[in-house]
This record gives sequence, structure tokens and C-alpha cells, in this order.
Amino acid sequence: MLQNIEFGFTNAHRRNPRLNDRNINTAIRCALLGSHPEDDLVAKAYVFLVQIRELRSEVAADVWNDGLRVVLGSIQNHSGLRLGETEYLDFVAQFVVEIAVVLHLKLLLARDFG
Repeated sequence: MLQNIEFGFTNAHRRNPRLNDRNINTAIRCALLGSHPEDDLVAKAYVFLVQIRELRSEVAADVWNDGLRVVLGSIQNHSGLRLGETEYLDFVAQFVVEIAVVLHLKLLLARDFG
């Protein structure tokens, strides 16, 4: 589930490089509080988060919210949350790429060796 959240934010950042750690942090806080963000860039991050939540609808709400809190902690550990900073997003992007490669290799092996 955490990978889904981080993958979504990493992809959102790739699509819109203006998206930064502070935007992600605010979007998650809005989701936890049940409020809708006013800032357009934060709103885009929030929409990605809502879409990921819909994909993982089988996850209980309390587990989902705990996951969001874990991501918030990771953002705070890896970012100073300064305007425009992407330290967290850059950190997570390393692992998202590695996971994508591993999943692709597993799919190839399953296809070729059944």
C-alpha cells in the first residue's frame, strides 16, 4: 500500500515537476483531515491520492490512514519542506524505479518459464 502511495506521488511529480514535498505533505494532511486543498498544485496531488485510494479500496480506512501517517513521517525525515524542495520525492523515486524493474522481471520470468 505504501508503495502505491509513493509510486503515485512519484509519477505525479514526473508529470508535473513543480510538484514538491510541501505539496505532497499538504495533500496527505488534507486527506487525513477530510478537507479539500485550495491550492491547485496541492489539489492535483490530492487527486492522485484519491485515485490511489480507490485502487486500494479493500484496505480498511484506519490502515489506510496509518499508511498516510507513515508517508508523512518519511517526508519529514527526508525533507525540510522548504518551498520547491523535492528531497523526499527524489529519495522515493530511487525505490520506485527498483520496484518497477523487479516487477517487470518477475512478469517476464512468469511469462517465459510459467
